[in-house]
Amino acid sequence: MTLFEYLAVAFSIVLGFSFTHLLGNVRSVFDPDRRYSVHIGFFFYLILLHPQLWWALWDLHDDAPWNIFTFFFTLAGPGILYLMSTSAVPIDRTQSPSWEDHFVSSRRWIYGFTAAYAIWGIGVVFWVFGVPLLHPYRIVQVSILIVTISAALLPSSRMDRFAVTMLLIILIGGQLLFRINPGGYFAG
Repeated sequence: MTLFEYLAVAFSIVLGFSFTHLLGNVRSVFDPDRRYSVHIGFFFYLILLHPQLWWALWDLHDDAPWNIFTFFFTLAGPGILYLMSTSAVPIDRTQSPSWEDHFVSSRRWIYGFTAAYAIWGIGVVFWVFGVPLLHPYRIVQVSILIVTISAALLPSSRMDRFAVTMLLIILIGGQLLFRINPGGYFAG
């Protein structure tokens, strides 16, 4: 077993808890009496982000200078993704009668964790690998950061619809452009 394989177990456990939490709530998210289109869009964003992170972590399999600091910093990504997931779809689902009420009342947490995740994504490859801050994939990461900060600061249902739509477009477009193959991040 390589060091990466050993460390990837921890990443996988946190990702697994987060993804399982989302999948366990599919029925609740789509409940006709509670559903909200913006929330469903963000839910899809989260569902897509989990395998994307799994795919992206492969970039770390070769020459990462692993130590306790790079391990914890890398583990923070799946941790933030878990916080995003439990903010959007709380463990205690009895708090709000509708997903719209929940999304509106939790939007700063949801967008705040999404912005933190984008910052982490920029930081992990810069700090762990020394990938330049002007790498082409930064357009994707910075776009996500701008959209989430704008949505957090400009609360409205119209802005939420725009932000969630843009997050989905940016995520899917970024993966098609940069991450079709494992390790594709460094090819740009």
